[in-house]
Amino acid sequence: MTTADALRILIIDDERSFGLGLEMALKMNGLAAKSVDSAETAVELLENDVFDVIIVDYSMPGMNGVDFLKWMKEHQIDTPVLMVTGAGSENIAVEAMKSGAYDYFRKEHVDTERLTAEIKNIYEQYRVAREKKEMELEQRRAKEREKELESLQMFEGTLNSIRQFVENGLASLSRKVQMNGEPLLPYVKEEGKGQFKKFLDDVKIEIELVGSGAKSISDFSALVARKLESIQAERKRLDAENRPPSRVTSPSGMLS
Repeated sequence: MTTADALRILIIDDERSFGLGLEMALKMNGLAAKSVDSAETAVELLENDVFDVIIVDYSMPGMNGVDFLKWMKEHQIDTPVLMVTGAGSENIAVEAMKSGAYDYFRKEHVDTERLTAEIKNIYEQYRVAREKKEMELEQRRAKEREKELESLQMFEGTLNSIRQFVENGLASLSRKVQMNGEPLLPYVKEEGKGQFKKFLDDVKIEIELVGSGAKSISDFSALVARKLESIQAERKRLDAENRPPSRVTSPSGMLS
């Protein structure tokens, strides 16, 4: 593993000699390690930097290891964490695991070769879980797009049915007014002819108004149809790409 593609490891331990020693050992095993002496310093560092795995000591002044895990959760940082504990701290280890640590190891039993293998294993678990999560998210999005498409298709069909019903009704009414309105005028009493003509004119105006509404429905239906075409084109594009789930890329540039 070269420096360019090495996993980036952050070590947080207030015992400086232990942190620096572990940093050097992990570097010798091909990892890009960096150590800091407090969780507070790590918090500042993580505001602008990203690591692949974090090793944090439980017992530190100020923010301890579990407090740091809670901070990570609050800030939605899902980097896998290894907790460092002292002798006789099994209960603390259990608490750490419940708080989100992937695993733990005791300070007095550090085997850097095994630890390096464990770090790689933990990152692989994280990568697989992240990949699965992204795949599930994409599947949910695909289902949502499918539901949206079905809803729009149903809506478009309803609009077209309403438009056709209104247009047919208007056409029939317009024909009846034209065929029967004026021919009936001679049979209307003289004193009622003015009122009858006004009635016919009002009906024609209403027909025009409803016709404008029908045109608005038609325009809206066309808008929905264009949206449908856009969604279908996007779905075809995604199907054509048929790409595998996106991979997790480590900040150092390693494609897992």
